[in-house]
Amino acid sequence: MPPPDTLPAGGRGRDAVLAAYRGLSVDAARFVLRLACADVAESPGHAPAADVLAEVRRSGLFGASGEVSPVVRATLHDAAGERERRVAHARLAEELDPGRHRASWEWHTARAQGRFDPAVADTIAAVADDHADTAALAWQRAAHLTPPGATKARRLRLAARRHWSAGRTGPARRLLRQAAEHAPSGGEAGGILAALGEIELRDGSPEVAAHQLLRAADTLTGDQRAEAYLLAAEARRTAADTDGYAATAAALGTSDPESADSLVATHLTGMASMFAGDHETAGEALRRVLDEAGDDVRDALCAAEAAMTLGRPTVAHDRAAAAVARARGTGAQALLPTALFQFSLTSALLDRPHAALEASTEGVAQAVAGGQRNTAAEHEVLAALAEVSLGNRDAALARLDAAQPRIARAALGRAAALAEWVRACADLLDERPADALRRLITLFSPATGMPMVQIAAVPQFVECAIRCGESRHAEWALGRYETWATLTGTGVWLALAHRCRGLLADDPETADRHFTTAIELQRSGGMTLELARTELAHARSLRRQRRSREARSVLRDAFRLADDAGAAYWANQIRDELRAAGDRADGDRAAGDTATGERIAADILTPQQERIAGLVADGRTNREVAERLAISQRTVEHHLRNIFVRLGVRSRVELTAVVQGHVQGG
Repeated sequence: MPPPDTLPAGGRGRDAVLAAYRGLSVDAARFVLRLACADVAESPGHAPAADVLAEVRRSGLFGASGEVSPVVRATLHDAAGERERRVAHARLAEELDPGRHRASWEWHTARAQGRFDPAVADTIAAVADDHADTAALAWQRAAHLTPPGATKARRLRLAARRHWSAGRTGPARRLLRQAAEHAPSGGEAGGILAALGEIELRDGSPEVAAHQLLRAADTLTGDQRAEAYLLAAEARRTAADTDGYAATAAALGTSDPESADSLVATHLTGMASMFAGDHETAGEALRRVLDEAGDDVRDALCAAEAAMTLGRPTVAHDRAAAAVARARGTGAQALLPTALFQFSLTSALLDRPHAALEASTEGVAQAVAGGQRNTAAEHEVLAALAEVSLGNRDAALARLDAAQPRIARAALGRAAALAEWVRACADLLDERPADALRRLITLFSPATGMPMVQIAAVPQFVECAIRCGESRHAEWALGRYETWATLTGTGVWLALAHRCRGLLADDPETADRHFTTAIELQRSGGMTLELARTELAHARSLRRQRRSREARSVLRDAFRLADDAGAAYWANQIRDELRAAGDRADGDRAAGDTATGERIAADILTPQQERIAGLVADGRTNREVAERLAISQRTVEHHLRNIFVRLGVRSRVELTAVVQGHVQGG
């Protein structure tokens, strides 16, 4: 294996390194040369005496990280004589246990003997995968000793794959490009191109990746061909190209009879059919995927996606968890960020925002460490979705800000659609339903190419459409959602459909029936935060019917759920509703007041008047107050007139001063 680039001859850096080396004692110089002849993935042998190590550190040859850099290693290796290098390799071989580190032992033994022939390469290749920690290094060394041609290309590709599996994107790319020089055509060229395409998918342009992977598939057979198609379809979906996804699925099914009946072909057919609205074909195919998926990471991910699409979120979550466990347990480090993405997504859809946030926080770290910037950006968006569902607007938007540059540069259409959904949710938290509706109307256009995101965003679409007086839009979106939820028969989705119907209902009896059904479904499904939000919506409906006692009972349970979930925003919303309904006891358990003037003397104003006064003091218009409290503007104006009389003020400015004075004084 060729060493890294050395410091240029005649340069100050090289002169300084060699001067430091030549100034070492014999023992220290031998130790440093052993480091230069070993790879960073290997141990340099037995640790030197403390005084030798201290001498090397004083020499400046160790960098800030406490290790000798690859460039310094290469410079020392290049400057040493052949005899010195052989002695260093011999000492390294003596210190290695051939039973535990056979590939490294074979390499150093051969170098100590001055042997550089292909037979050594074959010997190393035969044991390269015996130890995962040094497998990439062993394949690189075997490739270095292999003459140009297909075998050399294969060994370089295998080295690159081991680097990629360990999360080292940079070395993997470099080795694959070297390999391509030795395999301009044929199956080995296809394998190299498929590997480059997978890296491009995670850390480049998904659109480019799709073409690389499809070209690779043309020269591959069997499982390798199917995997290339699977990744090409994923690239299309990452770019929000559902038409391209469908075309990829069709191509796999028609171009190769052997692959037409594979699990991958069945999965792609099922997902493409779902995107096209052919639920019968989709259901048949995806149920087969669930039944036949194997134990490896990719099969587990296919099964998780199939289960989620079929409306089996608990099964999907279990398969996603299995994918994470297998990625960790089998050394498939490169697939761990993708597995964590599926785990985070299923957690979010199961109303487990804290679990989703934890998974995506780890996903970002793993993706960044492994050179997968696209996957890191997608995890940032999922983390933002978890934050916004908890009511943490600022944290959610900060996550989106972190992801946006990568989303734009790589044209990550799926992440862009998810991000727009999160922004609409943030608009709702800000009491700006009109802005949220504008975002969602754009998101729901066919051009976005993300039907599954559109389905998931329907509850927010319905809520903001109703608050903007656009019931027609709400009915249209809810109709689509109900069709899908009914087909899946899943309580989680049916509950949200009933909540939306409760919001849309004109008569109290119908509203009560839908809210009650939604609450029962969410309670039986183990929902917490979504159940609290449904109870909040139900309580507001009850209070508008002047059924405050019933509203207070519902709100107390909602407050407990939101408080236990650590969702301060929603706990505060429910607390405010409790006050408006005439109950203060539970509200006082919530986190401290967040608005400028949320409390005014209870013996002056009613709970509803107190709440309106606080919102006006915060600068809200009558329309915004009405939207926040789900009452009419005329009702707000009526309450404001009474508030002015009771507080002895004549303007909103004076009201603000009274409210702020009460807060500062109280």
